[in-house]
Amino acid sequence: MEQNNAKGSGFLKLTAILMKKVVILILTLIMCVAVLAGCGEKGPDVTGKYLVTSSTFFGETSEGNGEWIELKSGGKGSYYSGDSYDESEGTTFDLEWKLDGETFTGKVTFLGMSNDCNGTLKDGVLSVTYGDYEYVMTKESK
Repeated sequence: MEQNNAKGSGFLKLTAILMKKVVILILTLIMCVAVLAGCGEKGPDVTGKYLVTSSTFFGETSEGNGEWIELKSGGKGSYYSGDSYDESEGTTFDLEWKLDGETFTGKVTFLGMSNDCNGTLKDGVLSVTYGDYEYVMTKESK
């Protein structure tokens, strides 16, 4: 009977070793997939300044007065609002933004208060709603 127990414990050791190897193999495959997923094609560079070409406020559409949004890398940026193209006469607000496909989501912050700025970005045209305004902006050419 002692010999039978020795054979049984050898089988258990072999099974434990095999299970460890299978677990290590599975974890290695998962890590490889995760690393390769980060190597996917990145979207186009959308950073830059977008100038307002039209704004709609309570159904009334007009040309822009120099407003713009600048998208910087890392999801940061600026939103400028003023009554002229002279930036010294307007106010620049902090902007945090994210792009998921063509869906643009942003948050404009000034003096601790935040407002959503959401819309779409496609082919260099940024269309957003901010408060009661709807803006259409085009990317500034360099």
